[in-house]
Amino acid sequence: MKSTVAILVNYNNAKDTIEAVKSLQRQSVPLEKIVITDNNSSDNSAAILQKEFPADDIVILYSKENNGFASGNNLAIKYALENLDFEYFLIINNDTIADENINQNFLEYYEKNDPERIGILTGKILDYYKPEYFLAAGGKFSRTKCSGYHIGDGEKDAGQYNKIRECSFATACLWFFHKSMITRIGYLPQEYFLYLEDVDYCLQVIKAGLKIFYLPSVKILHKEGASTKITRKTPNFYYTNRNRIICAKKHLSKNERIKFYAFFFLSRSLRFLQYLLSGKPINTFKGIKEGFSFNKKNDSDASIQFPKSTIKKLIKYTANLPSYFISNLFKKDKNLWIFGAWYGQSYSDNSKYFFEYINKNHPEIKAIWLSQNFAVLKEIRAKGFKAFSTFSLTGYFCSFKASVAVVTHSKLTDLNFYAISPKTKIIQLWHGIPLKKIYYDDNKSAQKFSEQKSRIKELIFLFLQERFDLIITTSSEFQAIAGKAFDLPIEKIKITGYPRDDVFYHTPKKQKKKKKIIYLPTLRKAIGSEIDMFFQYGFDAEQISRILEMNNAELSIKLHPANRFEQKFIDLIGSFDNIKILLNVDIYDSICDYDILITDFSSIYFDFLLTGKPMIFAAFDIDDYQKYDHDLYYEYDEITPGPKTKNWEETIKSAVSILAGNDEYKQQREKIKNRFFKYNDGRNSERVFKEISALTGTKKKNK
Repeated sequence: MKSTVAILVNYNNAKDTIEAVKSLQRQSVPLEKIVITDNNSSDNSAAILQKEFPADDIVILYSKENNGFASGNNLAIKYALENLDFEYFLIINNDTIADENINQNFLEYYEKNDPERIGILTGKILDYYKPEYFLAAGGKFSRTKCSGYHIGDGEKDAGQYNKIRECSFATACLWFFHKSMITRIGYLPQEYFLYLEDVDYCLQVIKAGLKIFYLPSVKILHKEGASTKITRKTPNFYYTNRNRIICAKKHLSKNERIKFYAFFFLSRSLRFLQYLLSGKPINTFKGIKEGFSFNKKNDSDASIQFPKSTIKKLIKYTANLPSYFISNLFKKDKNLWIFGAWYGQSYSDNSKYFFEYINKNHPEIKAIWLSQNFAVLKEIRAKGFKAFSTFSLTGYFCSFKASVAVVTHSKLTDLNFYAISPKTKIIQLWHGIPLKKIYYDDNKSAQKFSEQKSRIKELIFLFLQERFDLIITTSSEFQAIAGKAFDLPIEKIKITGYPRDDVFYHTPKKQKKKKKIIYLPTLRKAIGSEIDMFFQYGFDAEQISRILEMNNAELSIKLHPANRFEQKFIDLIGSFDNIKILLNVDIYDSICDYDILITDFSSIYFDFLLTGKPMIFAAFDIDDYQKYDHDLYYEYDEITPGPKTKNWEETIKSAVSILAGNDEYKQQREKIKNRFFKYNDGRNSERVFKEISALTGTKKKNK
């Protein structure tokens, strides 16, 4: 049976916390660890707890500020994930008394049932002062009231809730879940401070396809309001009003919000007398005001620009409608081609290498790069190429006139889509050979291929209509996949090879003093997400550095451009000379220098096949990745020609073995390369140019 870490948050209530912890210490199946967060108590709680629990099985964390219930739990969750070896979390209020079998009953249910569908487990929550009465037997979420409600609240326990039941809400007074859910959902939302953080999280769990279950065999006694001095009879009007509005803005559809607001303001008028009697009308209305002024934070990286609100979008779209109609009036210049990539923020990938090929070999083509990033514009201009801001007057004019628009993702993300008419040919170079399911085949990715797929909006704002006139790929097998994924006839999908792969044939070999290893994991979670592929999989920097030194090697690490390192990992690696973090670099500029590639599900391993060099497949989280992030087109083991490792210890051992000359996968790599690459000659850009020229009738003039 697997292990559990229990988490409690204390605030000015050491007495109840001690009682709660002692009940947890009496569990029939012992807990791996109990972690207490003291949320900056103003009394002497911290000292009392430290004196009471000096034992190793109790960890006490101290928050410098009281940032609310979710923040206190998150501090403990993060500590546990980084420092402890366990499988499950038990989140429990500090003013509770736990039955001695709650851990055993939770574990048995979780491991005897389908773990893939279980999100959160909860149980019977009974009144400490009247143990025969319920406070909650699971819960439900009301979309009309935008609030969570406790089933059985105030009812006497007569066996009416003795059946396991699926719920739409469970109070965070008692939660049990697998630690992988933090990777999938994230930490508890901290914007609420008090009330509805558990409602918000339950909604996220359900949206992720997981379920919440009530187990009657699990029982605790709860001293409601012991820590906050707030009960259902004496609520905090500021938070109850503010947080319901915030939750509605985050989780309800437009129509649901209209119904909620109608109910909310009608009920507020009826409750106005209660506000007056409580002496808190100003506090109440302040909460309502702050609720409506709340803006949900965008989880994407600040360098990648996405529309911030529907209203702003509509204003922009309406203002740019004339641009679209003007673009239809312009005669297209067959020799004017515009290029973009990666949401207008990066100079990289197939677009970059094809752009540079055109500039070097076809002076008859006026190649223009458009970007929203000034640093990118500066870099390109320093090379002697033409580049303009996407939405500048020049950017609009070039978009009006261009006969060809080259992208890696979509015209809606990479270029000035307002100013591109149907007369301009859209060339999709894409950004990776599809191991992961893409475009219409991708049903899991949170960041979809275009910002809007509303048919009504596309009919009103014609520039939102997505289309591709030509897509390139590397083999007939991928041609068939692309046809289905993009819903296009095979005739529009040409086998040319990727321009970025020409570097493997035209990059001079360098003399190196050390063997070079590079780790390149794929994108995880949302754009801009901070991820840990290191500590939780046993990355021991000191030991790895010693092994690298013994083998005259160095390790470079680069996350997917849309993910971020944890700052503590950056700080750690800064003290090692032979372990390097690569930031803001185009890996294809140096990929040929590396002797071993370590990756997981990144399509770069297909490209690396062209080098003939060995690879290690560190698919540490393959089950969670396929469950939550992406489905794959193939059985993973079938097309990954290299050792498969489950942690960093195995990965480094495999690398050392390869450095010693043990390469068992050479023939398999060659077989897979021939399967997925029609061309191996370094002339991919040339073939792409010929296909575009045939499509547009461009006159060809080699330099």
